[in-house]
Amino acid sequence: MLGKALGIAENSVRTYTEAEIRAGVIFHVSKLSTLLLKETRRSLASEGWDVIVSGTAQGTIVQVDSITPGSLPSSIQGPVILVVQNADGDEEVTAAGTNIVGIILLQVLPHLSHLGVRAR
Repeated sequence: MLGKALGIAENSVRTYTEAEIRAGVIFHVSKLSTLLLKETRRSLASEGWDVIVSGTAQGTIVQVDSITPGSLPSSIQGPVILVVQNADGDEEVTAAGTNIVGIILLQVLPHLSHLGVRAR
């Protein structure tokens, strides 16, 4: 809100915010937690699920290959929960549409990827 009030470009605000997140102690604790979680899963021979941001969401579930502009059919109105086949981690949460309320990613993605940080 402050960036918008000062007339700063939205992309610059996002970049600054992400840099601030990555500069904090919590970022480094998260990195350690990711390594410990990976080793714990390996030791237990477990795949499991990783929750990046917990909460509740309601909407139409739509499976897409990736989070890209145009990947969401324009005929879908209202809130959407995406089931995404592939992500490289650099995507914007709302790249496929501004009505995205949840993402289920069908692959492993580092907690500290751009997508993970932006989802938080």
